[in-house]
Amino acid sequence: MGEITIEHYGYSTYELSRRAAVLRAQVSASPFYLNDLDDKFAEVYLSYDRASRITPLGVALHSGLAMAPASPFLLAWVAATRQNKSGNVFAPEDR
Repeated sequence: MGEITIEHYGYSTYELSRRAAVLRAQVSASPFYLNDLDDKFAEVYLSYDRASRITPLGVALHSGLAMAPASPFLLAWVAATRQNKSGNVFAPEDR
């Protein structure tokens, strides 16, 4: 593993992910953002494309316990399926 760790790697782009891979950086992100906030982020703050890149697979997961529930299996399921609480699937190609 690399010597660089990036925490809270929630909002990424393909280019940022590529650069992190080149640096062999370890990244950690919370899938709670995808589960609970992606619909609003896609509609109001970010585009659908950018919201789809929240918590990409291939990262270490954390719960962000102060904000997210302590439900590691739910969060792992959200990260793997890319499906949020309203049933919308973001970036299905990343499943």
